[in-house]
Amino acid sequence: MLGFLSGTILYTSINLIVVMVLATLFMKKNKLNYYRIGILALCYVIFIAVRLIANFTGFLYFKVPWGSRLLAIASGLICFFLFRKYFEDNNFFRIKQDTKQFGLVLTVSIIAIIGYSIIFFINGFPQEFSIEELFFYSLAVEIEEELIFRGLLLGLLMSCLDKKILFIKYPAVLLCGLFFGFYHGNFFYFDVSNIFVNCIFGYIVGWIAVKTKSLLIPFLVHSITNCLGYLIQVFMLK
Repeated sequence: MLGFLSGTILYTSINLIVVMVLATLFMKKNKLNYYRIGILALCYVIFIAVRLIANFTGFLYFKVPWGSRLLAIASGLICFFLFRKYFEDNNFFRIKQDTKQFGLVLTVSIIAIIGYSIIFFINGFPQEFSIEELFFYSLAVEIEEELIFRGLLLGLLMSCLDKKILFIKYPAVLLCGLFFGFYHGNFFYFDVSNIFVNCIFGYIVGWIAVKTKSLLIPFLVHSITNCLGYLIQVFMLK
């Protein structure tokens, strides 16, 4: 247990440091942006810490780890209300959509859902159906990850970085996508293909959040994708 905890902390620290260094290299050097990078680090450390504490203590751990997800959501909401003034221009916590490119967003969303479902079919593992797991993987996971990654972290990074750096448009989206992808691995289960796929998925839903200026469609895409993925593993991979 101690080895796993140490490995998780080290892996998480490396991911966080890489993101902080890259963001610092390309951001405008001013006091406010340094504050934003510090807040990003604090929010992510809190997010990982509450998940680890809940998992190791068994808090609300039934068939799936509800406790860690609920605590992460609660801590994410607290961080949002404490620090939202630092990313007011990139606050995606709203229902109202920017519909200027809705057709393109809808097309990309459908492609992402279909593509990820195919990957679940190819790389998934047979599972037994559980209504608890269905709700967990179709609701709790998405609320947590959209709140943390596309809400807090992406909002802070978009506020730090220009919309275009060199030939990269929305570098904050790319950086947040990489962060999201590597979050889905660790030293004990470093599946390169899984990390790569989640980097791509993280980039796509981040791009959707920026285009719509809302977390609603990213959440729906994420939720539908995971729901279909779970059902595919239950009913099609036996």
